[in-house]
Amino acid sequence: MKKLVAVLLVLLASGANAVSIRGPVSCGAWVKERQEAGWGTQTNQAWLVGYLSGVAAASDKDFIKGTDNPSIFLYLDNFCRANPLKTIDEAADALTIELIKQKKL
Repeated sequence: MKKLVAVLLVLLASGANAVSIRGPVSCGAWVKERQEAGWGTQTNQAWLVGYLSGVAAASDKDFIKGTDNPSIFLYLDNFCRANPLKTIDEAADALTIELIKQKKL
């Protein structure tokens, strides 16, 4: 499975298909949904955890180990409040970099 994910990432990175991968919502929409629903939509939360899991698997760095979902969502809340025009995949990438640094992977 890891090899399949790695191959797909290489194909995407090579520009074989000019595809832009984006999260389902902007940071502004993430914040609004979280404020209105208290916890945001389960769909966006599930997407976020799946995205981070996919990045961890593809990079072979378990940077999300020991980080609970409420902490992940809180990071996104803070990032998105400060950067409402960015997308949640950009926020997830920033979290990935932060966790890799913290865990010295």
